Amino acid sequence: QAESDPDKQVLYRRAVFQAMGGSAKAINSILKQEAGDPANLGFHAASLAAAAKAVHAAVKPKAMPVVEKSAALPKIWDEWDKFAEGVKVLEQETAKLAATPADDLAAFGAQMGAVGKACKECHDNYKEKPPETAPVKK
Repeated sequence: QAESDPDKQVLYRRAVFQAMGGSAKAINSILKQEAGDPANLGFHAASLAAAAKAVHAAVKPKAMPVVEKSAALPKIWDEWDKFAEGVKVLEQETAKLAATPADDLAAFGAQMGAVGKACKECHDNYKEKPPETAPVKK
């Protein structure tokens, strides 16, 4: 694995998480019947599972710089074993989602809930909370 400069490593890390977020948003839009085609659930689930597999390498212990504008809390690297265990749970739950039949919307939705729980666990512990902002009017 090539070592890149710290700024590029941060950009890569962000891209991995953005890919996961995009897939999760697409899945949730379909499940809520807001947009998208249920026939694409399998594709989005596979994309989410693939991105989840990249998280561990994207957030390397002690190799990732802590930058001013990063939402990643420094305690990720102080609690690496706990963080890595959470990544394993995320990988397992996204793999289960990718294996869930897309035509079983109830099962798919339930497994997406398990994925969301894995995401939330990490976000609650290792991601800086965004500042409160005024709600956007639609």
